[in-house]
Amino acid sequence: MVRKELGVFITNKVCRNAKGLVLRRIEEQFKHDFIHLHNYALELKATNPGSTVFIVSERKKADEPPMFKKIYVCLAAVREGFISGCRKLIGLDGCFLKGVVKGQILVAVGRDGNNQMYPVAWAVVDKETTETWSWFIELLSADLNIGDGLGWSLISDMQKGLIHAVNNLLPLIEHRMCARHIYARWGKIYPGKDLQIQFWCIARSTSEPEVKKQIQKMKDLKGGAKAVEELLDRWPISGTKKQGKCCKPNQRWRSE
Repeated sequence: MVRKELGVFITNKVCRNAKGLVLRRIEEQFKHDFIHLHNYALELKATNPGSTVFIVSERKKADEPPMFKKIYVCLAAVREGFISGCRKLIGLDGCFLKGVVKGQILVAVGRDGNNQMYPVAWAVVDKETTETWSWFIELLSADLNIGDGLGWSLISDMQKGLIHAVNNLLPLIEHRMCARHIYARWGKIYPGKDLQIQFWCIARSTSEPEVKKQIQKMKDLKGGAKAVEELLDRWPISGTKKQGKCCKPNQRWRSE
């Protein structure tokens, strides 16, 4: 591109050095932005009265500035919209940040009146652990007045730290596993188009008799009996099997 647009010949080493210089400058800009993080939190609270913005920092040495640890954000308008117009159903998940500043973002989403995703709250932490999920869920529970979870439903993946945090803080919530994550694990052991189609027929069933009917159809497929046994043993469905290895009885699976 440099040769074509500028008519200048440069070596690969020069390109790498230039790229490294740019990345270092970007990183320095990120570090500078963290200095204004508390000002950002105050601005959010001033422009969105009632919002919850919580920042945790740590000072390793007395003569050094504090280091950022994590931040939680729940805007008041978003919270009020969720409480007044959405079902008591939330989804929790986390994903990696792939920029210069590493870490993970934790997100709580709901479903609006059009059955579309409705972001409720989010946080940036160093990694997904029981401690960081517990911190996030405690703040989220206080914002949404979830209490012990009675009358609420939650969908998540099978991240162990999240499961432990939910069991400890929301013991009465209806905790269901995401069907896509279940299939990602189970489907590696039991591949095949017919089993895949039947899996989603089970996941989309809306009543217990329909679930049992679809399970029987899977059993009738080639290799289906063992596949069903593995599926219900590790991810039990209400009314079909006793408590499994990974989930408590209230941890069913859901296709949403």
